[in-house]
Amino acid sequence: MMDIKNVLEILNELVVLPIIIITFLLLIYAVFYLSKRDSDVVRSRIFLKYAEFKKAFILLAAFAFVLVLHVALIYIPHLYYIEYYSIISEKHKIEISNIDNLTEQ
Repeated sequence: MMDIKNVLEILNELVVLPIIIITFLLLIYAVFYLSKRDSDVVRSRIFLKYAEFKKAFILLAAFAFVLVLHVALIYIPHLYYIEYYSIISEKHKIEISNIDNLTEQ
């Protein structure tokens, strides 16, 4: 019988992992951008656009929660086992299970 993937594994692969990668790249960009600017200019812009920065930090907190969720779901067996990807080994497993079923009858 073929294994059915867990819903959380699919969620982790298709939704959480790309969000984490995009967030990481945005944070790296922000660090490089802010390191090249004058600190007084950065402080004045933050003060003038406080509402936007508040929304941005709320969004950052949401991404931090998603990161915690990602770490909780990090164990995905097929990423660690090369043979899991092999179509030949999957067909071989099916053939063996069919042979076992025939011998039981």
